[in-house]
Amino acid sequence: MIDRHINLDVDRVGFGDALVRAMHLLRATTGIPGADPHEALREWTIFPYATGRQGWRKWAFKLTHGLLWRQESFNRSLLAAENIHAAFREVEKPDLVIVAPFHVRAMRSGGAVRVGGIARALSAYGRVTVVSIEDDYLVDRRELWPGVSIVSVPRSPAFIRATEAVKSVYGYYRHFLTVAQRPELLPELRYVLEETIPSARAVMCVGPFAWPHVAPWIDDQPVLYDSHDDVMQYLEMVDFDADRARTTEAIAGLEGALCRRASVISMTTEEDAEKLAARCPDAAPKTVVVRNGVDLAAARLTPPSQARRLAHAAGIEAVTHLFLGTAHRPNLEAVRWISDTLAPARPRDWFVVMGMPFYLYQASDFYTPPPSNMIFTGSVRHELKEAVMALATTALCPMKMGTGSSLKAPDGLAHGKITVSTPVGARGFPGIEAVMTIVERDQFSTELDTLITGLADNLDAWDARSRGGRVYVERELSWEHVVKPYEEILPDAFRRR
Repeated sequence: MIDRHINLDVDRVGFGDALVRAMHLLRATTGIPGADPHEALREWTIFPYATGRQGWRKWAFKLTHGLLWRQESFNRSLLAAENIHAAFREVEKPDLVIVAPFHVRAMRSGGAVRVGGIARALSAYGRVTVVSIEDDYLVDRRELWPGVSIVSVPRSPAFIRATEAVKSVYGYYRHFLTVAQRPELLPELRYVLEETIPSARAVMCVGPFAWPHVAPWIDDQPVLYDSHDDVMQYLEMVDFDADRARTTEAIAGLEGALCRRASVISMTTEEDAEKLAARCPDAAPKTVVVRNGVDLAAARLTPPSQARRLAHAAGIEAVTHLFLGTAHRPNLEAVRWISDTLAPARPRDWFVVMGMPFYLYQASDFYTPPPSNMIFTGSVRHELKEAVMALATTALCPMKMGTGSSLKAPDGLAHGKITVSTPVGARGFPGIEAVMTIVERDQFSTELDTLITGLADNLDAWDARSRGGRVYVERELSWEHVVKPYEEILPDAFRRR
């Protein structure tokens, strides 16, 4: 039997089978082209790191992966040089370079979604190139959208070994601080930035960690610092698994240097902007709030009545609740709470955790064995996410801690879901309380019961409310709207084409 946390074989209906049916129904009725549903599910079912028990597939993948990474030979150097040169041959130089020291291309984390949304919106003002660090073997360049390209730079084997060597010192931040402190281990990143930054009209650093790589190539261009997740606040509020003092000192030095040089600093909430100004007084006059947004073209509205019809047609009679989130500590804590509190209280419902591989939850210090009605999909393709969103009745955001603002609530509203959040999960979105339910943790379960109990008798009203949520997101949180502070503060660099 396949591990139930992959959920192609579960106790009652079989959520995976119903999901395939739902994807076929959506393709047939919306006319939206997409990957074959079975292909979309393939990575969910066999990708070796999706869940806890994969047998021979996991070890075969790890062995092959390890052999590839260990090819530190002259042949690899030749391949890298040829590949990176080809990536820039006869390529139009970008107007804006966005440097992100993490995975962006697949758009499967909150940070990546934000980078993609900002890049796509700012492409109205000029050509944008995103430079990211990925788990690739060679440099890769591709077009994401018209006017937006991404250059993915691989982590070298030496870089990976260096991150592990500082694990006990920097813990979760070992990757980011190795990026900052060991630039010689990312020679391909140096080449890419040297090729793109000097001719650019503006440069954006996502977080402070890539600044040592960016600074040498800056002339007089405006520098944008996007601090979508306030690291210094985060370090204060969580139980850190390494040397907090050394980590804080290292990050503070990077943040201070970038704040001094930046022309514009963008935060996702007013609260975060105030905290940054308290730490870096020079930052206050040039800090703007650029909220997290939603790609409305990719978010299909499915109000409660339609979600119920789709679920019934696909073979699901139970209510489906969705929690979106990667294996970030605030998300791990929220999943633990769902596992201990919400899921056992509603054993006939499905609780789907999307974006977080089960093995990462299992390896965390928040882990408790989840009940059988909890489903972990891991990281999934867009069409699979849309199918689960369409099936879901509610979007849950029971956050206890976190900085920045969560994409969960606006994403749920854009899809027409009954969205329930704690105040922490809804921070950074003024007026959002009018279109969703915001309650403290101790009231969350009771409020969810009340909402679901009253849903059957009031579907029309809930459909109207879901459409109101979509209107709110369209008015306030489209990426085209949220990036306007950049245009207002940098009129010379950003002129609409």
